[in-house]
Amino acid sequence: MTTKPSSNQLDGCVVSEHTTATDIGISMFEKGGNAIDAIVATILAVGTLCPYHSDIGGSGFALVRTPDGEHHALSFRGCAPVGQPFQSQVSS
Repeated sequence: MTTKPSSNQLDGCVVSEHTTATDIGISMFEKGGNAIDAIVATILAVGTLCPYHSDIGGSGFALVRTPDGEHHALSFRGCAPVGQPFQSQVSS
């Protein structure tokens, strides 16, 4: 396992299953972006670099702290299409 020294200039943390995707997320902070910029960049990079793990239509969770100190939990979990019967998703 390789590690990189942390940057003292970051205002957040980026973690993903692919080092390059993580680096892309970190670069958003380094360019003056915020956590949402880093999340979106990292998700798009993971979808490109590891399409077998995730894709743009995938699901996820995020914990976000706003600059004024508020905390939010985001859930962007996948769901079935409106017309999809529940039983079609249950294995027999």
